[in-house]
Amino acid sequence: MPKKRVWAFTLLGIVILSSALMYRFYFSNPKPFPSNKQVAGKINHALINANASVIQDTIAVDKKHKVVPFISEEGSYGLSYWEWKKNKWRIVSVNTGGSPHIWKVKNDDPSTYRLIWNLHPEDQLSYMKFYFVRDRSFFGHHGIETYDPKIQLEKKIPLQAKSYGVMKLPNDWIEIINSAIKMEAAKAPRTFFNFQPVPNQFYFGWIPYKVVNPSSSVGGGYTSGAAGIEFVRYLGTEEIEDPKE
Repeated sequence: MPKKRVWAFTLLGIVILSSALMYRFYFSNPKPFPSNKQVAGKINHALINANASVIQDTIAVDKKHKVVPFISEEGSYGLSYWEWKKNKWRIVSVNTGGSPHIWKVKNDDPSTYRLIWNLHPEDQLSYMKFYFVRDRSFFGHHGIETYDPKIQLEKKIPLQAKSYGVMKLPNDWIEIINSAIKMEAAKAPRTFFNFQPVPNQFYFGWIPYKVVNPSSSVGGGYTSGAAGIEFVRYLGTEEIEDPKE
């Protein structure tokens, strides 16, 4: 067989093998999730003072993303975030306090956003309210005046059944964010340097009820890389407008 044909077949084999390995490394279906004992060990390795002792649950956000609430040896209620990446279940973030966060799994797709919490029972919360807010604003530029009215939407969450939860954004919240993304994209071309998937005038907040200050649910934590996990702002009732007033 001529040397050129040998080299061609060899090169083809290398390409096929490399493609198979790349697919397995980046696109393979997730393996079964680790056992509770393994999960606790990985949490404690990621954050030394987590001291995870009890794994409360494993909650699927989607096929490749999971949330694992846990209780520490000291009785703290925490959260860990997991992603199937490079052929392995990896910890995205660990937080030793269970105050609400928002996980933007895909930053440019609000349908993948999840509000996540694990509130300490000692706070004796009856319920909480999540808020999606845009403050009103007025500005002018080159003789053109623009007024943006306030947006304030709320979602009430009962808390008697479980200390933890994972909630998809309501459909109307998703629609508003998607509309804002389209408007921002129309104003300026999308580039690697200037693209801001979600306009920063929006924010998420929460208010707990039946407690003055949820001190047991607040804690520190560890976040690796661009996890897309953000605190949900703790609001005072005076920051919320009552349409009846």
